[in-house]
Amino acid sequence: MNWKIFLLLCTVLCVALPTVRAVEPMSYKEIAMLLRNGEDPQFVINETMRRKLLQPLSPEEDQTLLSLHATPALMSLLRDPANVLSPQPTLRKRSNKNRRRSRPSGWQKSAPCRMPKWRGCGNKPKCKSTGIQ
Repeated sequence: MNWKIFLLLCTVLCVALPTVRAVEPMSYKEIAMLLRNGEDPQFVINETMRRKLLQPLSPEEDQTLLSLHATPALMSLLRDPANVLSPQPTLRKRSNKNRRRSRPSGWQKSAPCRMPKWRGCGNKPKCKSTGIQ
């Protein structure tokens, strides 16, 4: 009985996962990949309007998209500054990726163990500061 429920949940997840839509802003590379793969230009326009563009296109990227047969409607959308994500959320997103974990407030770096190296019988005492044998 339990395996049937598990199988049903797996099936529901496998069916539902492809319908989950991306929420990240679109990059030039993603737009170029969609055009290279022959995606419908209207789909690319809708996605760009929904998700916004990560950063403005450079002239070289603009020419590359034109060579990939981007429609004039798509190119005018990509050139419009209103469809470019504002810089502040972009910076916040990048800083969250690079943020280091903060240490607990009472954390201090422990001093190195100054115990002598033991040789012989193999019964090593533990270091009092680190607890390592």
